[in-house]
Amino acid sequence: MKQKAISLALACWALPILCSSALSAALAAETAPRNKPVTPVIGESWLDHLHRPYSDSSMGKTWGLGPLSRANQSSPLHSPSRSRHSELWVTVHGADLYRFNCQGCHGRSGLGAPPEIASLIDPVRATSPVIVAQRMKNAGMALSRKQIFDMTNQAQAALLRRLHEGGEAMPSFQHLSEPEIRSLVAYLQRLAGVPDAGHRQNPIRETPDRVGEMVAKSTCHVCHGATGANPTTEELLQGKIPPLSALPFRVSRAQMAQKVTSGAGVPMNSAEEPFRGRMPVFDYLAADEVSHVYEYLDRYPSGETGEPNIASYAAVAATRSTLYRGRPTVAESGSLEQSSNLAQSRATRETAPFVFSLPFAIVFALLLFALGGWITAREFAKLNTRTNLPSVTRIAIPISPVRFPTETDVGQETVDALSSSPGPEVRERKIS
Repeated sequence: MKQKAISLALACWALPILCSSALSAALAAETAPRNKPVTPVIGESWLDHLHRPYSDSSMGKTWGLGPLSRANQSSPLHSPSRSRHSELWVTVHGADLYRFNCQGCHGRSGLGAPPEIASLIDPVRATSPVIVAQRMKNAGMALSRKQIFDMTNQAQAALLRRLHEGGEAMPSFQHLSEPEIRSLVAYLQRLAGVPDAGHRQNPIRETPDRVGEMVAKSTCHVCHGATGANPTTEELLQGKIPPLSALPFRVSRAQMAQKVTSGAGVPMNSAEEPFRGRMPVFDYLAADEVSHVYEYLDRYPSGETGEPNIASYAAVAATRSTLYRGRPTVAESGSLEQSSNLAQSRATRETAPFVFSLPFAIVFALLLFALGGWITAREFAKLNTRTNLPSVTRIAIPISPVRFPTETDVGQETVDALSSSPGPEVRERKIS
């Protein structure tokens, strides 16, 4: 009984420890970044990397332009409805990942702009055993099940390799994590009409900075370089494209949302007479998503080394054109010290869920330990009560085994007489 009580007490103390460990692991999984860490945009634009003029390429274009007249852009049509980083998490699906990373070049349907931009449909359909088997059957080619699966596995490996490493004219998506790649591929299969692809659409929770990073690196960085001098109006007329590092200082967040989702004219002179410009309208992006891009560029200023370049704030602010009316720049407001605290502010925001959840985890663990102590004390009290009971004297009573008479005990003559006896009365008289 004592060993049983000790085992129960150990179990009561081990239970809160295991629960606390499980809770800590759950909190760590909840607050830790599920994807790759957010990093700034670096390097030249993809068009500059390919040495292709903007006018001679279909990359990064939707072939929709914004308004030309100033009257059409007197007020932002789609201003962000929520304040800066009011959401800690953003739930995205494969369709959202496609919009953020692929639609700028391959279009809404995934057909691209051949021959420069290839279609995604046929390479994705080649990963489906059902579609491949039907194609082979229609072509009069009989393939075994193993041959079909070998073909589809090779096609899937080629598709994943293209997403991870890119191609001759396609940039790589190394900033995407494995869960994001799987979700994106699942949507590509759905877009291509692969059977049962709709059942593989899993949502992913992202931070707003992560959403801004994907749009900036996959859509904006096709045409906009990471860093560089802020172009003047004359340079804009000559085809100069502003770098991403200058965008938060050229326009406000609401102006950027207007420019990206609906279009806006570009001032030409001191009278701010607009001209249409060459930037297409990305109407498939929501204003809040553009706001995430704006905040990402603001909080992760680009440097050629990939590290946040705080000095670029002052450099871009010094060269900012006076024709643009955005928010106060670092140079105008004198808030360079505030810019130097971006990294600390980012760390505080990213650890906010953990800070809020930690007190609840501590209280829960203390309650579990208190419960274990109470159960342990109760079991030992029961054990002491059983130990103090008066002892019971046990008396051993010997029991003789039952022995039946045999032929040796009564004799053969008596046994014969008993066997031939007609009844009980005669038997008793003969025995006596």
